[in-house]
Amino acid sequence: MLPSHNQISEFYDYDLLFEEIAGEEPRSVAWRFNQRPLDNYEFPGNEVPLEEYLDKVSLERGPSLPEKYEVRLDKLLLKRRSTLLGQMGVSWSLDELAAMLSWSAGPRGEDRHMGSHHAGKQISMRTYPSGGAMYSIKLYMYIRGVEGLEDGVYYYAPLQQELYRFRSALPPEELEHLFPMTLYKTDARSLALEGASILLFFMADLTYSFKKYGRLAYKLALLEAGHIAQNVQLISTAMDKNTLPICGYFADKVEELLLLREHKYQHCVYGIVLG
Repeated sequence: MLPSHNQISEFYDYDLLFEEIAGEEPRSVAWRFNQRPLDNYEFPGNEVPLEEYLDKVSLERGPSLPEKYEVRLDKLLLKRRSTLLGQMGVSWSLDELAAMLSWSAGPRGEDRHMGSHHAGKQISMRTYPSGGAMYSIKLYMYIRGVEGLEDGVYYYAPLQQELYRFRSALPPEELEHLFPMTLYKTDARSLALEGASILLFFMADLTYSFKKYGRLAYKLALLEAGHIAQNVQLISTAMDKNTLPICGYFADKVEELLLLREHKYQHCVYGIVLG
């Protein structure tokens, strides 16, 4: 018999959570000594952290969002919603995927000079905010049934505007083991992933940001993932696609899928199902 929530007292003890939150809050007392950003840090330099990959796909983005996707912001915000897995099933093409990724998380054509401390380092700014322009969120995805793409696991390189496939197609049951709702059939409306075309995962890479922000780096990564996710949902909504933001996933299984389980500084913090 499974224990009740009341029996799992440590996990469901708010006093313990309160202590953790209070200990992480950026307070005014001794901030300069304990929590201010450090100076001896570097910016990420490698946008393609893959030593080996199966193939590379170039993505093209025009100078503006295609006219057919233009929707007034007020109408777009009211139209945006999360879709149950059982109501997915809208097809995607490579061009549509390229538009969604590049406008949600790609470069915006503007560089920022990061100061003399970084030897005139120029950072390419993107379409979402990131703490200190560290851009610690990396986008990985499992693609299946997208017109113009081989099924498999991909990494999105925003500055290069490229997709890198580094794992081939996987059995459907292996994908369904990534989520409690599909593995344990917890919701009759979301039993399977058969209508999903894209499983998008947000990986927080704290390799560089932790050296600057310490434990605050993780919170900044969560906020950054949220900014990108809102872009993804709005752009996808403008394209008449379905999306489901999801935190109900098994992080260990996702990180194994992405071949990142042994990477100390990388953690799955969010996901979106599109279809």
